[in-house]
Amino acid sequence: LSDVMMPRMDGFEFYQAVRANPAWVFIPFVFLTARDQEQDINLGKRLGADDYLVKPYSPANLVTTVESKLTRSQAIARAAGAEMEGMKRTITRVLGHELRTPLTWIQGYAELLLGGGYSITSEELHLSLQSIKAGSDRLARLVEDAVLVIMLDTGQAKEEFNLMARVEDDWAPYIDQALRQLQPAANQHAVRLEFHAPQAVKPLLIAPRFFLEALLRIIENSTKFARPDVESYVVVSITDRPNEVEIVVSDNGVGIPADQLERIFAPLVQVGRSQLEQQGVGLGLTVARGLVGLHGGRIWAESTVGEGTQVHIALPYADPANWRLPD
Repeated sequence: LSDVMMPRMDGFEFYQAVRANPAWVFIPFVFLTARDQEQDINLGKRLGADDYLVKPYSPANLVTTVESKLTRSQAIARAAGAEMEGMKRTITRVLGHELRTPLTWIQGYAELLLGGGYSITSEELHLSLQSIKAGSDRLARLVEDAVLVIMLDTGQAKEEFNLMARVEDDWAPYIDQALRQLQPAANQHAVRLEFHAPQAVKPLLIAPRFFLEALLRIIENSTKFARPDVESYVVVSITDRPNEVEIVVSDNGVGIPADQLERIFAPLVQVGRSQLEQQGVGLGLTVARGLVGLHGGRIWAESTVGEGTQVHIALPYADPANWRLPD
C-alpha cells in the first residue's frame, strides 16, 4: 500500500522503484490516497498498479481488496513457477537428447578409429568420418541456434542487422543457396526440393546472413515432416502482393493440428516428437521468426493434417532511392 503524496519521493516514483526489482514483481501494489483527480487515477493505472483507491476507504473494504490482490498474485506466481519448472524439464530432456546423440556418434566412431588392432577398409573409414562429421554438424547447429536466440533476446541481432542491411534488387539467389545447402539432408529423408522462381523480383531490404539463416531453418524444418506413404517434396514459391512479397515454403508432409500452429514458433516446442524424433531441439522456427521480424516482416503457418504445411513469410518492398531501417 502506498500514498501518492509523500516527501522525497512521490507514490508514482516509489511504484517504479519497486517494480524495478525483479524479486518484487509478484507483490501487489495498491495506491491509497486522497488525490482523486482523474489524471492521477489514470496515471496510476497506466503505470500498472493493481488498484487505485481514494480516501476515505473503509478498513473492511481495504482488507478485502488486499486479500483479493494477494490471492490473485499468489495464483499468478504459482502458475509462473509451474511454467518455469515445465520449461526446465523440457530443456533438460530436449537438450540432453540433442547433446547426447551427436556426442555418441562422435565418441563411438572416434574410439573405433583410435582403438586399432584391426584393419579397416577405406569405405569403413569414410563411413566413420562421415558419422563424426554428421555429429559435429548437429552440435554446431544447436550452438548456432542458441547463440541466435540470445542475440535476438538481447538486441545484439538488431544492432548487427542495422549494420548489414542493404537493398537488394535480386535476392532470389539466396533461396537457391539455401536449397543447395539443404539438398544432402533432403536426400536423407527422400524429399525433393523445388524452387518456383519468378522472372524478376522487387527490391527488399535484407541482411544477407540473417535472411539466409531464416530460409535455411524454415526449409529444413519442412523436410523433417515427410510422410512415408507419398513422394515427398518441399516447394518454395514467391508471390508479389501490393506492398510486400510473400515467400511460401510448402510441403506435403504429415501436417500440423490447427491448435498447434501458433506454438510451432515458440522456443523448444516440438509437434509430434514421438513420431518425428529427428526434428531437433525446437529452436529453428523461433530463430526464423525473430530474423524475419528484424526485416520488418511477418511469418505464419497454415496446415492440414495428413496433407501438408505452408509457412508464409511476408516482407515489405524497399525503395532503393528512399529506404529506412525497420522500427
